[in-house]
Amino acid sequence: MIDITEIKDDAFHDSLRRDFTFNSLFYNILENKVEDFLKEGINDLKNGFIRSCASTNQKIDFDSYHILRMLRFASKYHYTIDDKYLSDIEQNIKIYQNDLIDKISKEIIRKEMYLIFSTHNPSFAIYSLYKLDLLKYVLQIKSTYKINKKELFSEKEILKCVNIFIVGEKIFDKYHSLFEDENYNNNYMCSFYSLLLTIHMKNFTDKSNSSLTKTILSKTLKLESRVPLKIVNFYDDFINFFIKNEYNRLNVGLILRKVLFPNISIIILISVAYEYVMKINPNVVLDKLDEDILENIFQKYFEFYKFVKKENMENIDEMKPVIDGKRIQKEFPGIPLNYLGKLIDEEIKKQIEIKYKLSEEEAMNVIKAKIEELNANINNKNKE
Repeated sequence: MIDITEIKDDAFHDSLRRDFTFNSLFYNILENKVEDFLKEGINDLKNGFIRSCASTNQKIDFDSYHILRMLRFASKYHYTIDDKYLSDIEQNIKIYQNDLIDKISKEIIRKEMYLIFSTHNPSFAIYSLYKLDLLKYVLQIKSTYKINKKELFSEKEILKCVNIFIVGEKIFDKYHSLFEDENYNNNYMCSFYSLLLTIHMKNFTDKSNSSLTKTILSKTLKLESRVPLKIVNFYDDFINFFIKNEYNRLNVGLILRKVLFPNISIIILISVAYEYVMKINPNVVLDKLDEDILENIFQKYFEFYKFVKKENMENIDEMKPVIDGKRIQKEFPGIPLNYLGKLIDEEIKKQIEIKYKLSEEEAMNVIKAKIEELNANINNKNKE
């Protein structure tokens, strides 16, 4: 199939309206050759150089979509960006900011962020968006949340975020093959980097903006599943689990039910990247990692993964109670509604402990014992 584009003028003037010189090339099907009307496209493609057609045309097209594409190409292919193009962007940054708010569709932003996060070098794009003062506009935070007196995106915290991305890129390449039965595709990469960004964003933005992470995940990145949001909200619990080192089947099962993601490797790799940067605490962009420290951190989390596999707990979040809420209400008429969740939790705990082999009779005994405990607690409080 040949992609046909209708043009208003001749091919030369059409090429002037393209974003980058290497995207302004035409293929002449009659003469079987590539046409480079701007005289720079082929060389820029060979040399890995991103140059705006505006630098040739002297007519700037203030389109933020081009900036996102520029950063995607630079991230994916490690291309160099023309200093003049960057200077043009910086001089007209207010126009690009307003363009992101008022003109560029959210779907285009989502698509480009997906493609950026599907590369192996998204840290470059994140840091570049910050340096250009466009990151909060791309993430659609500026128009939704008021900025407190403290800077929403400080240099220190963005540097930390970039380094977490750099470590994430490294450990993904180094370790992802160790995880069995994982589906590594563009969706996996996008989920990994989206959560890496959002978890860190949660830590240095205004804590009162409880829906900030939901905005980034659902509106900007379009990860609408409840599972990614669940991971972000309970990530601190996951880290505390490792700090307490209470390593047994019940505790592992309970933390998995809180934060389990279809790809367990994602939350493990995120945790390794985050812990490494917190431990090293660099004040510059990392260009070299301490392999010994990285390996030690990784092995700590990988032991968790091996335990989950050994105990066959990958799908534990799908486990249902043997006796559900309706059945409990039927068996125990008049039971307070605030008991139901606690009774079901007690069932689930028992199922985890005995590897899901809980009979109805055993489940009923667990429920009766818990009801007696709850009633006793209430009676003791009333006496006091």
